[in-house]
Amino acid sequence: MVFLEHSLILLKWLLSNSAYLSIINIIKVCKRSTFVGFFVCGMMGRFGYYNIKKEIIMKIEYKSMFLGLVLGVVGLFSVLFLIGNIETEFSFTAGGPLNIVKDGPVYEAQKTLLGKFVNAFLERDAKGCADLYAKNAIYMIPETPALEGYDTILDSYNELFSYSLVSEMKMVEPVVEVLEMGDWAVVRGTGSSTEIIKGNLQTKTYKWVILSQKQDDETWKMVWDIFNYDAPYENI
Repeated sequence: MVFLEHSLILLKWLLSNSAYLSIINIIKVCKRSTFVGFFVCGMMGRFGYYNIKKEIIMKIEYKSMFLGLVLGVVGLFSVLFLIGNIETEFSFTAGGPLNIVKDGPVYEAQKTLLGKFVNAFLERDAKGCADLYAKNAIYMIPETPALEGYDTILDSYNELFSYSLVSEMKMVEPVVEVLEMGDWAVVRGTGSSTEIIKGNLQTKTYKWVILSQKQDDETWKMVWDIFNYDAPYENI
């Protein structure tokens, strides 16, 4: 209080009487309990308003987060449910265990299919090779656009055998393993061919994968067929 009184004396000397009286009146008003009460209540109300507003916003945010989390979980389980129950084009259920076989009826059927193909190829029988493909088959060979459909595949074998200069050839295509999927199968294997071209012996090795489908007569045909060589051979 002593400091305040000294400060007022200094202000009285520096300021005019009217300014001095104005400051004195302000201080008197501020010292009244009514003003203090209004001031305190106002500040409390203001802080209370902000606290209530903040609390409401936080509650809304928590509810939104909870609702979003619930919807996300429901959506995830819905997608997993659909994926787990959709039957694919190949008649197997997504998410099921892979049934890779190296023996059994399906494996032997693929060996028979590849054996027929090798025999027809060595006999330079274009139709015999093409007949082992389905009507909508796709044949994918190196450095060539995909050949689609039975007729296109037949034409490619006719062209291949028409100008080939091979005088003698040996070829094997052993089946390595089969992914069994009911009436469908993915077959992986290797291959090698030994050719005598103009008196020169040339051996090539390659790998292949086919997708085959069981037919109504219990035989199997190739739907997809792709291979590539193990090295960049010349004059392939």
